[in-house]
Amino acid sequence: MPLLQNSQAVEEPSNWKRDWLLSFRSDPILTSDVLAVLTAASLPWSTTLVSIFSALLILNISRTLRLEAFRDSITRSRSIFPILLFLLVLIGTVWATGVSWPARLRGVNPALKLLAIPFLVYHYRRSPHAIWTLFAFLLSCTVLMALSWATALDPNLIRNPASVPGVPVKNYIDQSQSFALCAIVLAWPILKLSQSRRYFFAFSAYFSDREQRFRAIMSAEFRRS
Repeated sequence: MPLLQNSQAVEEPSNWKRDWLLSFRSDPILTSDVLAVLTAASLPWSTTLVSIFSALLILNISRTLRLEAFRDSITRSRSIFPILLFLLVLIGTVWATGVSWPARLRGVNPALKLLAIPFLVYHYRRSPHAIWTLFAFLLSCTVLMALSWATALDPNLIRNPASVPGVPVKNYIDQSQSFALCAIVLAWPILKLSQSRRYFFAFSAYFSDREQRFRAIMSAEFRRS
């Protein structure tokens, strides 16, 4: 009898993992949610990972895309503006003189990211897990902030010769932008928590917000010096 119970206890976790993997493979919306989380978590760390995960995300959304619903999503939301802005950039390349076409196309590459916005709007109209992406980005930036403080206090922790204390990955501009974005995102929760008298959580979010801003300023100042 105990052996039977033990075997059942061993089978339950494996069945749970198998069911989760099957649901992950059979649910394209959940797959897109996970890819969006991985993309957001990679933003402060690696441009290559962001490119890989975002490409997989767009491909996964596209394979279940319904044209009528997608067109409705563009017309009912403001997704048309990123498309128009991209077209404006594309038209602007025609006016360039004395520049080769490969150079012109390289100038268009950064604007290609704008075309991902309509796909994300379409996806999150079907998915209730948009908050996962936000939490993933905030948590990733928090880890980066901790590593940034560690390398600033102890430069011996730096493994990349091209890095500087306080800026362990990428550069101070990207790092400052990530921290500043976190500060903006946390402003609304701080206000709502204060209004609901949840002062402990509001203070924690406020402290994290101030920390993110301080690290953004210090990264820029340290780089200039």
